[in-house]
Amino acid sequence: MRKIRNARSILFIPDPPADAVPLGELEEFLRTLPGKATATWNIPVCPFLEDEQWRLFLEQRMALGDELVSMGYAGVPLHLLSPQEQEDELAWALHNPWWSGTYDLWHITPRAYHHPAGTLSPLPTTFPLTPLTTFLSPSRPFHGRLAFPQGALPLIHLPFLLLSPSPLRTLTRALLSPDPLVILMTPGPNFAAQADLLLTALLDLDRKGHTFTFEALPDPLPLPPTPHLTPLLVPLPSVPHADRLRAMDEDSEEHTRLLLQTLSAYHPAPAAPLPPAERTLGAHMEGRAILSDEGIHVEFEGGLPVLVASGPGPAHRLPAPQVELAGRKTRIAVQSAFSLEGEHVRGLRTLLSAGGTTPLATADFLLVEGFPHLILDLALFPEALEAPWMSRLHPLSLPLPSSPSPPKLTLFQHTLKSPATLETPSLLCAPTALLVQTPDSHLLVQPLSPWAPVPCPLLLQSSSRSHTLSLTPLPIPGPTSPRTLPTPLRTILLVSPTLTSPLPAGDLPPQVLTALFPSD
Repeated sequence: MRKIRNARSILFIPDPPADAVPLGELEEFLRTLPGKATATWNIPVCPFLEDEQWRLFLEQRMALGDELVSMGYAGVPLHLLSPQEQEDELAWALHNPWWSGTYDLWHITPRAYHHPAGTLSPLPTTFPLTPLTTFLSPSRPFHGRLAFPQGALPLIHLPFLLLSPSPLRTLTRALLSPDPLVILMTPGPNFAAQADLLLTALLDLDRKGHTFTFEALPDPLPLPPTPHLTPLLVPLPSVPHADRLRAMDEDSEEHTRLLLQTLSAYHPAPAAPLPPAERTLGAHMEGRAILSDEGIHVEFEGGLPVLVASGPGPAHRLPAPQVELAGRKTRIAVQSAFSLEGEHVRGLRTLLSAGGTTPLATADFLLVEGFPHLILDLALFPEALEAPWMSRLHPLSLPLPSSPSPPKLTLFQHTLKSPATLETPSLLCAPTALLVQTPDSHLLVQPLSPWAPVPCPLLLQSSSRSHTLSLTPLPIPGPTSPRTLPTPLRTILLVSPTLTSPLPAGDLPPQVLTALFPSD
């Protein structure tokens, strides 16, 4: 007896440019799906609806029941745009001077707006489309949610799933779930591998008597929020060419169109990390060691900090750092530890490894004269970031005092006019600072960088059970194939139990800048 499963939905987010997407492969794949399969297309108007082949293809698909979800006119993340530019980006997706909007072509107003890279700016209240947000799991970025204002749908990100140890088994389990499921696919250079994975799973399940149908996005489930998922908040730096276009102060539709197209093609490149200031290594420090200065006290065991105290507040005990290798957590090993000294600075340099052999990073734990805060200067080895087996890295964990209620997390971001406070533990990507508050103490963790507003995309996670804050690189999907946000190999973090607001890099005391960066 065949088992008819709940409908599945495919959300296509094609890779631009339009002519890079193999339409022939797409058509063949859709014909191979069981039954009268329909899908949802999340695309910007430019380039896809301004390309004749794509326009005709989507027209045929919508006649079969496919659905469009808007990504705006040029697919620009809204936080890169001024309010007026946002208005044009959103409105031109429906109607524009070039008659390429969805309403211009087919008198269609999509029911939703979604940008795969997330947005820091909410949709205008008068905008008629429903906002959708992608939430991904940090440890398994192929698992997530497609969130509506009134609920969410489980989501599998196929390009990320292909990078996991057992993609076929994971996809099979997701397909057999009783709940609806959104399968996110990115037609582009690696689309054949995505299609082969899904069709293989469907064929295997069909032999076992499981039948599936594919339709447009169903209504969301009333899923409760979870602290293991987060909107993808990606503050991007200034774009020089776009800034030059804005400086022309030309008020024309063609000029705005060029600006939007320029920003849609922008992908952030890693900021060139400055080399560390010269520091002299001293004696081996692999046993117990203490670093202290006025207002700050740090204790080390085996080359790692185990306790930090600052000011009159409580001391914070630090668990051992961890790395997740092929889904299994293991402690980070210390290969060596030396004392170090430099101008206005002293501390410990620790060589970190995973599995006893694989080098991960060198970590300089620093105290600067007259600056009562612990600084972590972390230099990641390139092979550590590129290793497919490393899914999570916790270079530093900070336990918070237990309390009957979860701590409040306050995110400070350059792009936000005021801090955004979250009442429950959450995950946040690339903040300029995170302030964690409990009823009896607070702790600030802040990336420091004088050369870029956001030095590294880090994940900061707080668990309500143990009140532990961890810093973890996070892979981010975009409209293109899976990638990790540019991560400078050198990351500098300020860990302070006494600061209660962000300290801008430009306001760092001169001795801190001298201790961290070369004078020339």
